[in-house]
Amino acid sequence: MRYFADSAATTPLHPEARRVMDEWNQREFGNASSLYAEGRRARAALDEAHETLAQHWGCLFGEVLFTGSGTEAANLAILGFALANPTDRRTIVIGAGDHHCVTHAAGWLGRLGYQVRWAPIDREGRTRLDNLPEIITEDVALVSVMMANNELGTIQPLVEIVAQAGAVGAHVHTDAVQAFPTLHGSPWTVDGLGWTWSALARTSSAGPKASARSTCGAAPRWSR
Repeated sequence: MRYFADSAATTPLHPEARRVMDEWNQREFGNASSLYAEGRRARAALDEAHETLAQHWGCLFGEVLFTGSGTEAANLAILGFALANPTDRRTIVIGAGDHHCVTHAAGWLGRLGYQVRWAPIDREGRTRLDNLPEIITEDVALVSVMMANNELGTIQPLVEIVAQAGAVGAHVHTDAVQAFPTLHGSPWTVDGLGWTWSALARTSSAGPKASARSTCGAAPRWSR
């Protein structure tokens, strides 16, 4: 018998998810932007999905954005922030052990005029806290550290990282793709941790391929 032991990367489609998808694929095809009945039903389904996820993560309805993958969600948050950053800060901190969908964004950040500073990790893949004040300083605009490591399963000390970022007025993005299936409720929410953006993916939580979302919480901090 063969066992699949890489559910952190991808999972089979859950029967309930398949049932709902089949219903929409076979009988519902409306454009959610259209005003006729089929379109309104599609819009209602999307609104329900937004509301469900917003309640789960403790953010607002309009702060949930659907994307095609976790990589797209992470890049939307990081590069989108870099392009729209209203401050004169030009340093972004990235966890040294983060997924390559985040670390590979460093090259693009350099082209946009940003300096990337790497937050070191210990032998277990956990972000080191001893020199965090030296890494996350007042010239930092954004800190991006994953919630749980995709190779080791190490849960990052986000409470301390968010606290240090908040002390210097920096925003926080966390790649929560690996953590979403297992870490639920407080403190793993916008309200509980206070991060600004999070990238999630359905492929690691029994959902369909090519689907993910980026959540943006605590939007008023954008004007800080």
